[in-house]
Amino acid sequence: MCLFFVSIWLFLVSSCGNSSGEEYPIEGQTVEGFEDGTYCAEVDYYNPNTGTNNSYTLEVEVSGNEVIQINFNNGGWLDEDHIDSESLDSDGTCTLVSDRGYEYTVHIIGRDC
Repeated sequence: MCLFFVSIWLFLVSSCGNSSGEEYPIEGQTVEGFEDGTYCAEVDYYNPNTGTNNSYTLEVEVSGNEVIQINFNNGGWLDEDHIDSESLDSDGTCTLVSDRGYEYTVHIIGRDC
């Protein structure tokens, strides 16, 4: 009987999980921010000069928890020559402004598109 209670106790203790580690909702997200690499993102585009806006699902490049490049589906891209990199917040979101004044709000949704 004692062995039964010890077994139950061991099972309960082992199933409690690691309380020192945190779970993050987006793959690649850590306590320090987002790991370097390519991510899938919802990108909202806004041109304040014309009022034009649109939303896209695109790949973005992250380095040092900052979005450094937006890759378009047609093979084009915006990189640090045309946008200033911005840090991602804990929700995986940042807003980038291009050298033409266009705004790109990036929200990371995962590793793969």
